[in-house]
Amino acid sequence: MTDVQQKLLTLLTDLDAICQREGIQYYLCKETALSAYTKEGFFPSCCEANVAMTTADALRFIKAVNKENRADRSIDSMYSNKNYPDFTLRYGDTNTLMMMLPFNNASYLPNIAVTIHMIRFKSGKAVKVYRRTRTLWKACVRPTVTVAGFGRRAAVIACHLGKNILGGRLFSRALFKLWVNLHRNKNDQNVSICAGRYTFPNALLDAVSTVTLEGHTFSTFADPETYFLKEYGKNWQTCKPEYLVASSALLVSANVSYREYILRAKDQINYKAIQKQKIKLDLIQAKVSLYNHKINGYYAIVDRTQRRFAMYEKYMPMKEQLVQLHKEERWDELNELLKPYRSALWACYKKKLGLCFDKDIFEMTMDILLREGSKTYVRKLRAMVPEEHWKPIVITDYKGEPVEHVR
Repeated sequence: MTDVQQKLLTLLTDLDAICQREGIQYYLCKETALSAYTKEGFFPSCCEANVAMTTADALRFIKAVNKENRADRSIDSMYSNKNYPDFTLRYGDTNTLMMMLPFNNASYLPNIAVTIHMIRFKSGKAVKVYRRTRTLWKACVRPTVTVAGFGRRAAVIACHLGKNILGGRLFSRALFKLWVNLHRNKNDQNVSICAGRYTFPNALLDAVSTVTLEGHTFSTFADPETYFLKEYGKNWQTCKPEYLVASSALLVSANVSYREYILRAKDQINYKAIQKQKIKLDLIQAKVSLYNHKINGYYAIVDRTQRRFAMYEKYMPMKEQLVQLHKEERWDELNELLKPYRSALWACYKKKLGLCFDKDIFEMTMDILLREGSKTYVRKLRAMVPEEHWKPIVITDYKGEPVEHVR
């Protein structure tokens, strides 16, 4: 175990003690839970730790840390930091150093910390309000974040005005409290953990189990396998997450504080000049990312074209057989034959593209999906098919005359 991991373990044990004393429930999550569950220790090169709490418990945890008032501990969030970029907390050791260069003083506190992710109970209204206001907040605190559309840009301007009128700290606190209240309804059926990529049933929180990490016992979900399966896929037991490691851009030290580092480096580094160049670089990278997104869209269309003709060659010779199975309602046999087409449909759907090479075969496949209850999926697939793809494909020879399809 490295010095950094030893600090993380100390922070986790302190967090556990606070939670037990205050009756706060927490769960090890992300790679911290995975490493504890699979190897009972930190992954190599790990320099971060993650836990999850409900929004209500997160507020109580902030109050508990502030009540302790330890000089060597900090609790950083939108509630205390007007430019904190995420809806999380960071419980850190002020005698340590962890920061990306060039360091922006308005972002996270630059120390080794446990990230506390929010467990968000999700109703329809809460999801919409949170997504929209989160985008606006990121645009306010990160100059390289851009938003599309006149309405959203106007909202970002209004967001900046709100910060200027209320003051940055009051504005961030108000937004933090709004998000806490949005996601504290335990009657909602689903919850989102961390960044919200996946949704889990509320029942995941009904019970708690314990897990060992470097010889210490911590709380996690009673059914961690359900969590890992969604978070890391079916091969989660052999998953090897990548971590940030100390480099020329990331400074990590368990023995030097940020204050000590600044005293040593203040006469050698022009932070303002570095930050100015960093902002320029971020803007350039944002443009490159936009162009790459467009290029990937073109590649997706080319891939869809290849799949379309591959499906045409595969299924047109057996179309009569498919039609007969459909008429006789032999759904299992029909579905077995159409599995490759269904896989191709899903692959294109993930790229926001529809796939149709023959209207009759498309409709047969949609009937199977409707029988499975995928009404919304069917509606979206229909809408994604370009108008010209509903027309029959005609293969011609070098003279331009139609030819029979071949396998």
